[in-house]
Amino acid sequence: MVAIHNNLLRHTGDNLRHRRERATHIEYKLFCIIDIETTGGSAARHRIIEIGGCLHDGERVVERFHSYVNPGVAIPSFITQLTGIDDDTVANAPTFAQLAHEFYQFMAGHVFVAHNVGFDYGFIKNHLAEEGISVQSQRLCTVRLARKVLPGLASYSLGRLCQSLHIPVEGRHTALGDVEATSKLFSLLKSLDNKGIIAQMTKRNSKEWTLPPHIDRQILDSLPASQGVYLMLDQQARPIYIGKSKNIRSRVESHFGTGSESRLKGALIEQVRSIHTIPCGNDLITDLTELHEIKKHWPRYNREYKKRAVVYGIYHYTDARGYIRYHVHKVLLRSKPLLVFTDYTSAYQYLKELGNRFQLCPKLIGLQLHGHHCIQQREGLCQDICPCGKPAEDYSQRTQASLRHIEQGKMTYMIVGQGLQPSTYGVVLVEKGRYLGYGYTEKQPEMADFEQLKLGIALHKPSMEVEQILQVHLARGGPYLRVLMA
Repeated sequence: MVAIHNNLLRHTGDNLRHRRERATHIEYKLFCIIDIETTGGSAARHRIIEIGGCLHDGERVVERFHSYVNPGVAIPSFITQLTGIDDDTVANAPTFAQLAHEFYQFMAGHVFVAHNVGFDYGFIKNHLAEEGISVQSQRLCTVRLARKVLPGLASYSLGRLCQSLHIPVEGRHTALGDVEATSKLFSLLKSLDNKGIIAQMTKRNSKEWTLPPHIDRQILDSLPASQGVYLMLDQQARPIYIGKSKNIRSRVESHFGTGSESRLKGALIEQVRSIHTIPCGNDLITDLTELHEIKKHWPRYNREYKKRAVVYGIYHYTDARGYIRYHVHKVLLRSKPLLVFTDYTSAYQYLKELGNRFQLCPKLIGLQLHGHHCIQQREGLCQDICPCGKPAEDYSQRTQASLRHIEQGKMTYMIVGQGLQPSTYGVVLVEKGRYLGYGYTEKQPEMADFEQLKLGIALHKPSMEVEQILQVHLARGGPYLRVLMA
């Protein structure tokens, strides 16, 4: 189906040019109301399969645009179930490339209006960019507009709004049907806008369209411009995304700014209703807090920490001859390694140094495969302690001593950094190699205060991810961290 323009609503003596001139005094020309259907929710990966558009002069629709679009890919079955559009529907339709210039002429120079404008605009902008057409339109979201003009409604979805406002809808979940419904909704909202909300939202320097449809400007303005963790909450106050930043307000706003359709899914932007923040004193506590909150809530749109980190551990067991044996292996769920390392090389090097210190057989501590010629014997270093020679009576004593050395090496210490205020301190506690948690204190911490500090910290379970975070920050060091040992 080719694009169809409908100019039947133009009236003699009051043509489109006059309407455009009449509208310019409030900083816009016409309102280009758009609705699209797509093969999925990502503007970067999915394709448009239907476009519906109406040019609205603030009083009525003066021009229409509609076309199915051949996406060049198969339409998923769930999209067909939702929209009724299948591969046969679009088989003879033009591609977006064939429609691009005609559609651009239709929308150019007007305020881009849609119900959840970020979704539709993101797709249109990406598709036009593929054809070498750059757009930067002023935008207006009818979800945000409805929330301002008609506050307090239970739902601001297009279907629920039309139902509560008695707006007839034909062809729900089709671009043609939804754009007609949005146009009728816009006409009603425009007639009820006695406070100049639309004029305010469409001012050239207004960034109202950058915000999620259900987030008020005041919520973002109230966010702290300091370090910490933020939780985006849905309508049931459940975290759906958790992030961290040195400047929470700036980071949250960046999620919703230009190009946000490619950084966060449109579904997240549509679902977020409020934002909760947790202030943090320093980078280490910020990283730990983000990890603990993600592990606690498992938010829908977080990918980090959803997969187990690949870390390596040193394990031990006693063989049939009574020798303590060591080996390096990936840390598995519920396994109990003696020590944990962020990579295999570090674990191997530790075992090598342990073997040299206690004169342990490289084959019995996992440094060399059985069946290979013993390196130590070849180099004249063998202590006659392994199958290469006669087992030494004191080998068990040496392996026991190496095990005690490992256990004694699990230190009790605290990491001290900046607190929430300049005169306070943030502390992370580790006892006998086991992470306990973190907290804040006004008194400068000393190891003598360890037991007292344990009573005031937020206790957390250790994990492989915690081990990684601690190792990274301990290796990084820097003036903001101080490590106190028992």
